[in-house]
Amino acid sequence: MRRANPKLVLALSIILSLAIAYWGIAFNQATIIVESELDNFDVKISDKPTECKSTSCSYKVKPRSYTVSVKAKGLTGQEFDLRLDRGDKYTINYEPLKLPEIQEADKRLEEYSPAQLRTDSSGEQTLWIDFGEELGERQVTRFPNTLSSPIIESSPSLRSVLVKSRDQIWLVDTQKETKKLYEFALEQQPTRFRFLSEELVVVDSNGSYKLYDLKSGRSTTFPVDNYRHVITTEAGDAIVLSFKDLEGTRTNSDEVDLLNLITETGEDFINRQANETISMYVYVNDQNQYIFIEELRVPKYGANPVLKKSKDNIYLETNKGQFILNL
Repeated sequence: MRRANPKLVLALSIILSLAIAYWGIAFNQATIIVESELDNFDVKISDKPTECKSTSCSYKVKPRSYTVSVKAKGLTGQEFDLRLDRGDKYTINYEPLKLPEIQEADKRLEEYSPAQLRTDSSGEQTLWIDFGEELGERQVTRFPNTLSSPIIESSPSLRSVLVKSRDQIWLVDTQKETKKLYEFALEQQPTRFRFLSEELVVVDSNGSYKLYDLKSGRSTTFPVDNYRHVITTEAGDAIVLSFKDLEGTRTNSDEVDLLNLITETGEDFINRQANETISMYVYVNDQNQYIFIEELRVPKYGANPVLKKSKDNIYLETNKGQFILNL
């Protein structure tokens, strides 16, 4: 039997080793693809920044765990935690929303509510709603007795109006022209309230804040320390101010179950120092998620912020002035 040429065996061994090494390097990869309707945005893969100047960018990476952040100027960012094995291909769809801009008001804004109580010549009180330029003002219901120190709040679509007088709360359906006495399933009677959406109401029960679902009757602690830290937009979304970072909001990567928020206790919300920051969020109703906007630092915006509506704008009012939110 003819013996193999030692040099040939060595050469073949080297070639085979190089081929295996090349295969391990070249094919031991995974792929991350980022797609968007935008053609210019930033991508960060585990703290390694890069710029994508196309609607689709592909990145070859080694198989392991990654945190991928995607962000465009003036728009919401998204963050994804990935675990990739050899040959995996993961596609990220970046679908950002526009962030509201905060602009100092150049003239004094006056608070305005589309829901008003008026007393007619007979002494009865009537509820009037301003439905805008097309529909104008119209009366939606009457109250048989004069309401004492009434508090009125309307939902984003103006379909529902809550009217409180002493220990009674009336829920008015402005489309059916009906009203009923409404009971909140809370330990304490609400003193003030603000709609977060058509069905969700932020309730102030003597300084204890709850998020109450009008449909299910469920409630949970809500991380605000002023009912005026919530206000709805015409689009049905809401602006929320909170001293607590809501889970998943700074990256807009996680949906938040509104009735299962992990919140601080009420004691953590009171006696805040004037130099602390408060975070502003948009609650996007149809997506059931919060989006972080900006930290409202006292040197820039002032202390004691509250949210208000004028005839044409939603604005932030502090001891330093008024700031319009361009939504």
